[in-house]
Amino acid sequence: PPGLAPRPLPENRWEALDDVVAARRWALHGREPVRRGAYPGRLLVYFPDADLADGAAEAASEGFFDTHNAPPPATWIGYFEDGGDDPSYSAYVLAWVPTDAVVIADAGVAVNPEECIQWVGATRVLLRPVLAHVWLPTHPREPR
Repeated sequence: PPGLAPRPLPENRWEALDDVVAARRWALHGREPVRRGAYPGRLLVYFPDADLADGAAEAASEGFFDTHNAPPPATWIGYFEDGGDDPSYSAYVLAWVPTDAVVIADAGVAVNPEECIQWVGATRVLLRPVLAHVWLPTHPREPR
């Protein structure tokens, strides 16, 4: 929903994520927490510093990704900085893609030449081994 998007020009990425978290908390006020595994899907990594903003993923995914290849804010789990060798791929947003959106999201990932959007099983982020222990992939091609 548009109400979950961060302010247009937050001071930094941490504030953008804080905006999304606050909007979600407000939207879910009074609802029971969801038990783990209740919403199957796949984890996706978005590297905003590697983005070319060519719009190919947006078109191929029928608007799931935006022009900057970002997944919808409603799917964001967190923002992380690994500090790897390539600064374009050291900061990323981890997102959850629900099962019913995996096919259109995969179409966007497939046409993304700079690979700024990747399924978590295809990345080299430092968080990947931790995720393998707490999140079981629901796609047969995704390595554990």
